[in-house]
Amino acid sequence: AVVSTQSTGEEAAPSPDEGDDDEDDEETKAKKAALEIAKNTKAVDLDDSLLMTPSGKEHLVREFTDITVAQFEKALQLRRDLIAKREGKDPDAEEVLTDLEEAVHSSLVEGEALPPEILEQIVVSWWTENPFKETGFILEGFPRTPQEATFMTDSGLFPDACIVLEIEDEDAGDRQLPKKLQKWKNKMAKKLARRQRHMERRRIKKEKERKKKINEKFEELKAEREMRLEERRKEKEEAAKFGEVPESDDEESEEEPEIQLKDVVLSDEEEEDDDDDLDGEEDETEEEAVDRIRGEISDRYDNDMQVISQLQNSLEDLSIYRIVVDASRKPKVVFYSLCQQLRSITVFRESLFSQCLAVRARQANEMLAKGYKQSSRFGRWDPVLLEEGCTIQPYQAPGRLTYPVVYRAHTYFMSTLENRQKFLENPLRYLKLSSPPPVVPVKLAIVGPPKSGKSMLARRLERDHGIVCLSSGEAVRQFMTQFPSSSLTKEMETHLRAGVTLPDALVVEAIEKIMLSQRCQTRGYVLDGFPNTIEQVKLMTELSIIPVQIIELTLSAKEVHWRGTADRHSPDRALPLHDSAPILDVRLSSYKRNIDVVRSHYQKEHRNWHVLEGSRSKWWLNDQCAKLLHEQLKTAQDYLVKRSVGDAASIFGLCVTPKECQHRLGEFSHYCPVSLATKHELVDCSYETTMKYTAEYRARYYKLAGPKELEMFLTDAHLYVSPTAPHMLPESLPKYVSKAEVKQMFPKELAFKGYCPVTYIHGNKRYEAL
Repeated sequence: AVVSTQSTGEEAAPSPDEGDDDEDDEETKAKKAALEIAKNTKAVDLDDSLLMTPSGKEHLVREFTDITVAQFEKALQLRRDLIAKREGKDPDAEEVLTDLEEAVHSSLVEGEALPPEILEQIVVSWWTENPFKETGFILEGFPRTPQEATFMTDSGLFPDACIVLEIEDEDAGDRQLPKKLQKWKNKMAKKLARRQRHMERRRIKKEKERKKKINEKFEELKAEREMRLEERRKEKEEAAKFGEVPESDDEESEEEPEIQLKDVVLSDEEEEDDDDDLDGEEDETEEEAVDRIRGEISDRYDNDMQVISQLQNSLEDLSIYRIVVDASRKPKVVFYSLCQQLRSITVFRESLFSQCLAVRARQANEMLAKGYKQSSRFGRWDPVLLEEGCTIQPYQAPGRLTYPVVYRAHTYFMSTLENRQKFLENPLRYLKLSSPPPVVPVKLAIVGPPKSGKSMLARRLERDHGIVCLSSGEAVRQFMTQFPSSSLTKEMETHLRAGVTLPDALVVEAIEKIMLSQRCQTRGYVLDGFPNTIEQVKLMTELSIIPVQIIELTLSAKEVHWRGTADRHSPDRALPLHDSAPILDVRLSSYKRNIDVVRSHYQKEHRNWHVLEGSRSKWWLNDQCAKLLHEQLKTAQDYLVKRSVGDAASIFGLCVTPKECQHRLGEFSHYCPVSLATKHELVDCSYETTMKYTAEYRARYYKLAGPKELEMFLTDAHLYVSPTAPHMLPESLPKYVSKAEVKQMFPKELAFKGYCPVTYIHGNKRYEAL
């Protein structure tokens, strides 16, 4: 409404009168301007309260530079008269305010405090009536006094928080000075324009009066000349009548010249102007105005700060939460700071009455051991990480910090300070999460040419997730250290003393024994540069060591030698290693000779081979590896959860071999049970070897025709399998035969004489359909 009013006022602004001294014409023009304003603002929702307060009048003066407040008051008065006349009311009747309206008017205009009776009528509705009760509200500038704050608490009206915007005296002056100074400049400009118009009217009036005086003096001089001429003429006539010669005949003077209007000159007394100036006092300079305005702002600031100080003390005594914000900064910064401090009652409102306690890990473990507190259903999982979709349980071991939180009777463990702060701010948000998924150990192998970054990536995974990093040499060393008296250790010592390479069988057996440790069984393992040959793969398969994910890092021979040279000249290198150029060539050629067979085996049997570019940055490699781990663990966790409740689950990505899948196929074999049940069609899925659309239900595997059928089967698997399946496989099933198999059937002839029975039936058994 304010913007619309401003636009309307600018369009209807009358031009200032120039040179018009007629008061009636000026009043007529002002009345016409007011009528025009009233006409243009009839469709605008104007609020007459703009003229009821000093701030409202200041707003009008500031916004409508071409319209005086008096003209605007006339416009509103004319508009009210028109509305009253249309409604059949007396326009001259004085409007009677109710007690409530009178009290509010006095509070707004004169700054008087509202009595408790009025506050009860106004304030209570904000807490008890809609839409305030449902949507909430912000009270700007309320409470203003300690008495109003006390009234709120006595009435049981407690706000969530009271925001106090603090600002220094100089900043307040700098913010208010431009607007007030501009208002003063507009006022002075209007005053100067009014003075100029008055001076112009005075000049015109003075000129008219001067002309009038000149005309009067001209007429007076002209009359005196005529009178003298008339007297002379009479004297001549009398002298001629008595025969006397007048004295002037001897010395006859020349005839008096005719008086011209331009020759009339007024005296100094006649030119004298007794009018005073419009304003006898001297005008205020801009420097004086700035000092005066700053003084007014400072006085008001001191008064307001005194009231606010008393109000803050009262709020503190009443235990009302206060938020103090430095408002001297930019509005965006102030707004951001305010939003951050309001998060506890806006974003985290559901946990407004929840109280958490952050404790040390030692205290948390002691309380759990003595039974003072209980472990939560999250166990050692971090609830914040669970909400973010984490699939690996945070690694907690001696030397790694944990950040426990006690909430009611349970203890929750966070992995970082940031996560603990998030939990403290809104615990109910994380307590609504479902129970954590089962812990699935990581089973990963990283292979690649020398200097491709296998060890770096494996150690990073070990550091971040607590996974055991195992290379062939490391596994052998750990086993010989932990089991020095075992037969396997003695056998390996025999080969090492003889100076020969350990057989792959002994290395794989040592890896198997190390994998039986608790950490490998719970956290998982990552094989660094193993397996490299098909013989190692076979030995691992015999011992059921199957990495669920195998990552191959590719690297060119040029890059291998460049990295080898850089490592040999590195200042951080302490011991010499077997990484000279000839040795790197031998290792690289051996890797290329064996890796193709290993890759094809895992791609065919388990479909778990992934290739990454080893030349990329270590951060990119770590992110890609973490992404692959997350996808695989998410698949395994979903599979275990669905299996635990008896639902169907997809087996894609679980390293199921084709032989195992064929052995555990259900009663529908390679045919899709969903297509058979819904369309009564036999859809052969034997061509699908990736098991992307294969699901397990009741310890049996079922192949589906596509993603839609897979989704339907996972949703209601019991509808498509026996005994509730509407259709079962027929006893006689069609099968594909090759050309060689057809020849072996000779002398058996082809059915239907080799014609296609499908097109014949679909073609209504017509000849053209054969």
